[in-house]
Amino acid sequence: MRKRFALIWTLLVLSLALMLPATTAASSLGAIKITNQFCKGTTAHVTFQVVKNANHYADKFTLTATGQGSNGGKWHNTSSKKYSYTIFDPWARAFFTKTFTYNSVYLYSRIQGTAKYYDSGYLIATAKITSGYC
Repeated sequence: MRKRFALIWTLLVLSLALMLPATTAASSLGAIKITNQFCKGTTAHVTFQVVKNANHYADKFTLTATGQGSNGGKWHNTSSKKYSYTIFDPWARAFFTKTFTYNSVYLYSRIQGTAKYYDSGYLIATAKITSGYC
């Protein structure tokens, strides 16, 4: 009887675990997100937040914001700014927030953010996000 109960219990737990989304089961090192964005004329204003989750080792991350312009077809990179953040407790949660503005000579403007996470100078993860366009 105990073996049957253990088998049923194990199957139930495994079934519940398989129903969880993969992002819930395996947490990521971090993420980049847009916390605020708006347009004023043809100028894009975007605030990026780069987050490094706790219990994942990384000692540095960078944020590169690239201004992009388009006339309705392909997007062209026209300028970029790069910021670096040193994590003093590599196991703790860390975050960095930065606001950018960009206006191109093209009809449309947007900003793309790229976060890169490092461990002793080695790239261990990358995350990208793109704002809406003006």
